[in-house]
Amino acid sequence: TKRMGTSQFDAIERKYDQLRAEVATLQGALTDQNVVLDACVNAVDGAAQVEALRIKRSALATANADERRALDEAFERRVTLESGLKEAEAQLERLQRDVRSKVDALPGSKRAEYDRLELESERLTRREAEAEAEMEW
Repeated sequence: TKRMGTSQFDAIERKYDQLRAEVATLQGALTDQNVVLDACVNAVDGAAQVEALRIKRSALATANADERRALDEAFERRVTLESGLKEAEAQLERLQRDVRSKVDALPGSKRAEYDRLELESERLTRREAEAEAEMEW
């Protein structure tokens, strides 16, 4: 009976070794399948990430283009305004020269009256500024 017990023990031990080998083989297969599954998931996630980046890049490109367009328009408006300002300054300078030449062409008495009125105008302008400053206090 002791031999029979040993032989049963041996059979159980062989079955155990066989099952352990089978488990090791199945674990290896499972590991291989997990590697493939991870690669597939990462590929899907990778593709999703690439697509998300493409969408974000496209949105940023659109925003940059809009901003560039707005800056270009602002620059054009500024150039136009500066050009208009230079034109107005040149016209004002021409008008002042014309007025000065007409004043210089006046007869002596009229010229003296003009100078006196111009000084009076400057004095009144200063007085007006002083009065406004006092009113602000």
